[in-house]
Amino acid sequence: GALGDQSVGDYEIRFVDVPNSNENGALVSNGAVTGDLTIGDLDSFIFDQTANPTFQLRITDTRDRFTPEVWLYAPNGRLINRRTDGTTVAFDCGPDVFGCDISQSGTYRIVVGALGDSSAGDYEVRLLQ
Repeated sequence: GALGDQSVGDYEIRFVDVPNSNENGALVSNGAVTGDLTIGDLDSFIFDQTANPTFQLRITDTRDRFTPEVWLYAPNGRLINRRTDGTTVAFDCGPDVFGCDISQSGTYRIVVGALGDSSAGDYEVRLLQ
């Protein structure tokens, strides 16, 4: 928020590094990887993408124990979107897609956590490119 009589305006959130996050490596194109969260844990994954693609990401709690919270970051670190949609978080990305317009080539990153103080557990990440 703004302090005192200072003016307010737009700002961007950029990914630099998430302290204590687990670097889980690269996602599998047209395949799935699995992970396991404990409460308060954060996992991150990377994938390479050319500009203006169409792709889908699905992050699913495989045991119905928690609500995934997922952040998608562009290669320059800009936050593209943060989603929490119940037991499956879905990103449907492509040119001019509101909330998931992919305009850069390079290495994208997702960060996966459990929403609020919900329980945590096993999950699966699917990347369809």
